Order: sequence, then C-alpha cells, then structure tokens
Amino acid sequence: MKDASGAGAEELLQRVQGVNDHPNDWSPDGKTFLYVMNGDLWALSMTGERKSYPVLSQPFNERRARFSPDGRWILYTSLETGKTEIYVQTFPPSASKWQVSIDNGGYGHWTNNGSEIVFDGPGGKIMAVDVQLGSTFKAGIPHQLFQVPGTIVGGRWDVTTDGKRFVFPLAPANSNVRAALTAVLNWTADVKRPR
Repeated sequence: MKDASGAGAEELLQRVQGVNDHPNDWSPDGKTFLYVMNGDLWALSMTGERKSYPVLSQPFNERRARFSPDGRWILYTSLETGKTEIYVQTFPPSASKWQVSIDNGGYGHWTNNGSEIVFDGPGGKIMAVDVQLGSTFKAGIPHQLFQVPGTIVGGRWDVTTDGKRFVFPLAPANSNVRAALTAVLNWTADVKRPR
C-alpha cells in the first residue's frame, strides 16, 4: 500500500505465495481488504492489529470478490457447481449465500449503487441481473446486455459504477500479434503547463 500522491514508503499488507493469490477489493469504508490465498477468500482488517481471517474457506476455489457499495455484501466466483458461477453472500460472512449466474459467470461487478450485477457469461455475452439489497438478498433473472466484439484478454474487464460504460482489453484480430494493455501512472507529471 502506498499513498496515491506518491509520497511515503510502500507498506506490506499481506504476503501471499501462490500464482493465483491476489488482492480483490477494499470495503467502501476502507476498513477491510479482501484477497485470495490458496483458493480461499480472506479478509484483512485494516483497523487495530490488522488481523486476517477467512471469509470463505471451501474446497471450491473462490476468487474475484467485490464488496457491494454499502459494504454489507460480497459477490464472488466459485467452482462449487463444477463450473464458474457468481455468488453473493453477506459480509461479515454468514451461512446465507445466493447463486446469481445460471450458466457460467466470469467477473462480476456491482453497478447502479448495488441494484444491479453485471458479469461476463459464456461466448462473450455481458449479462445483467437486477438485485435488491436489504435485510436479505433478492435477484432477478439474468439477461443479456450485449455481445463483446472479440476475445477478452485475460478475462478481466471493468464497468463504471453507473453501468453505462465498459472497458475490455480485446485480443487483436490478427492472432499472431500479442495484445498489450499499457497503464500510464503519474501522467500529469509529463504534461507541460502553458507559459
């Protein structure tokens, strides 16, 4: 972790070991950090002594977890049914969980202030499902929003919180060309100010 301004030193949050171990999300209040370790979903409390604890410890390989905008729910993918599906459960964790996708679900994202979940389905379909968050979770039937015009590189993509704009790293049409995604950090330092 490091201040976005670039000031200060980096701080180690959690050491992970596996190839598929990686950070997932921060809670909206910044008090909890979700990450995957050994196929299980873990949380690191960012208050007090900063203790880690398991959120989901099952033999099904959970990943890609995201907090709801109110921080009371998490969505994640799991291989519980034998194929990748999207689930939602309470946070802090309880015994209650709900399957959101019906026939495969890749990366899931909350949109429209938590009233919708969008995810990629089989064959490059972007799916959406209306949800209600309250004392319990309610989900509608997933429906297709649109078809992605190509192959998503690495399977990762993102959507704005209002659910109106999507960004996909797509493989080039020529399969001999290697796709690359470049992120420019601190780009404002390279912008020359007019005199």
